[in-house]
Parts: sequence; C-alpha cells; structure tokens
Amino acid sequence: MHFRLLHFVLFGITLPGALHAIPANLAPLGSATASSSGYGTIPGDINDGNRDGNYANGSVWHTTSPDNAPWIEVDLGANYYLDRVMLWPRMDAVQGTVKDVRVKVTNAAGAIVFNQVFLAGTAAANPWGTTALRGTVGRKVRIERADVPVNPNFMTFAELAVFGQTNPIPTNLAQGKPFTAASPGAYATPVNAGNDGVIDGDYTHTGRPIFHSGVTAVGDYYQIDLSNGAAVNQTVDMVRIFNRTDHTNNPTLKLSLRNTSNIEVWSQTVNVARETLVLGGRQYDVTVDFPGTIEARYARVETVASEPLAFAELEAFGPEVDITPPTVTGVDPPANELVAELYQTTVTFSEAVTGVDAADLRVNNVPCVSVTPQSASVFLFAFTQPASGPVTFTWTAGHG
Repeated sequence: MHFRLLHFVLFGITLPGALHAIPANLAPLGSATASSSGYGTIPGDINDGNRDGNYANGSVWHTTSPDNAPWIEVDLGANYYLDRVMLWPRMDAVQGTVKDVRVKVTNAAGAIVFNQVFLAGTAAANPWGTTALRGTVGRKVRIERADVPVNPNFMTFAELAVFGQTNPIPTNLAQGKPFTAASPGAYATPVNAGNDGVIDGDYTHTGRPIFHSGVTAVGDYYQIDLSNGAAVNQTVDMVRIFNRTDHTNNPTLKLSLRNTSNIEVWSQTVNVARETLVLGGRQYDVTVDFPGTIEARYARVETVASEPLAFAELEAFGPEVDITPPTVTGVDPPANELVAELYQTTVTFSEAVTGVDAADLRVNNVPCVSVTPQSASVFLFAFTQPASGPVTFTWTAGHG
C-alpha cells in the first residue's frame, strides 16, 4: 500500500493593516542642546515652533565661529515612531552651512537606530526634509555636519521639525507604485520623482529630485496606482503633497482619489505655493485628512491652471490591502512521498492565515473531516484514509 502527495495551490486573502494617525511635530515638546551657540542665539531657537529664517527676528540658531564639529540635537523625552525630519534654513543670508548633513537618531537605551548623510556636497538654501527614517523608533534626533566645515566654519538654520507619534506610522501606499503622467521627466528630472520616497523639493540639488512635466495645460496630472496593478481598492486615511521649494510653479493643485473604474471619489484643491508662510516659514508639506476613510485605487495630483505640473512627492496613507497571496511552504508528509498509511497531513503557510475550515482541503476530491491549528500559519488536517495509489490534494473552490 502506498500513497503519493501532490502539490497545493492557494489563493489570496486580506490581512489587517496599520493604525490611522497623523504624525505631529514632536520637536517643540523636547529639549535642544548644541555643540555651541553664539551671537545671542540658543539651542531652543531651532525647536520653538518659529520657522522664520530672519536672524533679526530672534528665531535663528547659530554656532560660535569657528565650530569645526557643529551639531544640534533634540531630545523628545521618550521613544516615538518617527515619520520625517524637516528643517528651515536661514533666509536673510545664504551662507551654505546646511550641507553634508548627518541625521542621527538614538533610542531611549542610547543605541543608534538611524545614521545617514544627506546633501553631500550641496547646500539647502530652502526648506529641506527626508522620510528615510520613517518607522524608526527613537528618542534623540541630531543634525550634524559630516564633514569639517570651512568657509564658513559654523552652522546656522532656523527650525528643526521632527514628525512622529506614539503609534506605528501608517503605510505610504503610493511609494514606488506604478504611475502614469502626461509628460514625466522634463527638464532632466527623474521620471518617477513624484512617488520615489524623496521629499527634497529643490530642483537645484543632485539628481533634480522633483517631478516636472513638459506639458502646459489644465488637468496635467500624475496618477499613482496604489494597488500595484491589482483591480482592488485601498483604504486611504489621508493624502500629503510636498511642494517644490526652490521655485513656485503651481500656486494651487488638485488632489483626488479614484476607484478601480478610474472614477473620481474624492477631490480637493489645495494651496501649495511656497510663498505661503506657515509658522513663519515657507510652506513645504500639505496634509489633507478627510473625515473617515475613502476606498480608492488611484491617487492623483493635477494642475488647475494652464501650467506645467511641478512638485516633490505625493503620498497616500492607510492600512494596505495584502494583494500578495500566501503560499504553502511545507507539507508533512512531503509531496511525492511513498507512505504506508495516510490519514492526516500538516500544512505550513508562508504567513498567518484565517478562516481555515476542514472542508477547504479535499483529498481525492473528498473533504477533510477536521482541522486543528498548530499556530497561525500551521494546520493539521485529518481525513479518511484513501485507497492505495496516487493521492491528490486540492483546495475547494471559493474557500475564502
């Protein structure tokens, strides 16, 4: 007597997603320290909530001169899930001190959990930020020069914003997903700059890190498929756009969400002009948090006047629908094994699954009689021993 096990096929299921929350600027709640402070400034000038970059208005931090290893750090007081770091430079004088910037994050235990250099060889003369640390859990955020500053040998800027929250950061459904655009990548800008995860909005920086179309028209758009090609909607909690920071091409833009039929289900026209002052500094990021959630497959930004479309990044947040099917990673006995008796089998899935019933698995087209979970991804199926010969295991159609 022998039995032969053949292969399984499994269809996709939906798994729960992240919690909804809007990251806030935590820096004003923390305490600032610095390598030095001079010219009547104090470390607290960079987390006082005032982004005014005019030294005469009293909200600009400046090291002593010289300071050959300048740094400034904000202690948030506890660990937080971090979303992004943004800073506003001094605007009354272009001194080029915000360059070769190292962003370093340590947690409450003192361990370094993020350490990366930005703006290598180039300076930020306009508001600048990064989401590279998104999801990092940390307490202290330090901005320091990664090089030895010369001519000038000091550091100065107006404000440091550290966005985060106590809950995990929601998924950015837009980053890296397929997109369509009427005319992407004009003026040597990257084709995918609208959702590549880079929020630097300064066209003059290395790589031209903004999206800029080559079309001058009303309705010139950049549209992102949040479902990565699958014909399903995502649950969207909020959208955010980062505007171009070195020049204003668009004073206003229309943000919208569209369903699987590409029909608009929500829209709002927003002010993205960099000349708009927010907390005394030029506008950089615009977050739109609509009531409740919206089911949508596409996120779109488009012009409302006859002009090219230019912006740094479009984001959409929510609990991502898992469109990658789990797979069977193991069966016991294994497929094609010859065995003397066969009345049960253990199935191991690639991830946790729910809703598993005995009748979901059929042995020679006969439903199993019981199933016992061994863990969230391992299940033991029992069945009546089949007749001698090859045995085929299949999933019941519509098993859910």
